[in-house]
Amino acid sequence: GEVTDWQSYYDLFCSLIHDNLAYTDVEKFRYLLLTLKDEPYNLIKSIPITEDNYNIAIDTLVSRYDNKRIIASKHLDKILDLKPCSEKISGLRELLNIYQENIKALETMQFPVRHWSFILLNILLRKIPLIIRKRFELSLENKSDIPSVSILISFLERELAACEITGQSKLIDIGTNSSIYENRTKHTLIGDR
Repeated sequence: GEVTDWQSYYDLFCSLIHDNLAYTDVEKFRYLLLTLKDEPYNLIKSIPITEDNYNIAIDTLVSRYDNKRIIASKHLDKILDLKPCSEKISGLRELLNIYQENIKALETMQFPVRHWSFILLNILLRKIPLIIRKRFELSLENKSDIPSVSILISFLERELAACEITGQSKLIDIGTNSSIYENRTKHTLIGDR
C-alpha cells in the first residue's frame, strides 16, 4: 500500500490483532502477513514466523512507514497535484473527494489547515471548471471579501447534490445572457414596477 494508508491500517491492525491478548505472537504474525500485500508484504515475508520475530516484523514496518513528514508530504502532494476536472459531475465529485480525504488526513496530523483557507481556496478554484467557478463567483454577496475554502466546498456540494438529484451527468452552462446574477436582477426589477 501507499504510505498515506499506513496510519489507518496500523491503527486498525493494532485494535483488532496487535493489542488483542487472545492471540499469540505467532498468530499475530500470521494475521499480519495475511493483511499485507505489495511492498509491505515483501519487507517482512522472509522473516521466519516465530514468537520473537513478530516484534521484529512490526518494527520493520513501523520504521519504514511511520514517517510523519513523508506521510504529510504525500497528502499535500495529492492536493497540489489534483488534475483540473472536466465538466462531468463524476470528475468534480472525484476532485472533491480526493481534496477532502487529504485535508482531513492533514487535520488529523494536527496541521493548522484552517489557517490555509486562502491558499486552499485558490488551489481548488484553479481545478474546477470555469462554469462552476463563474457560478461560485456570482453566488458571493460581497465580491471584495475573500471567501473561505469551506464556503467553496459547501457551494460545490450543493452543486453536486443538485446535479445528482436532477440526473445530470454534466455541468451545464447557464449562459451569459441568463446568468444567476442577471436572473436575480431582472426578477428584482420586475418586482419593483
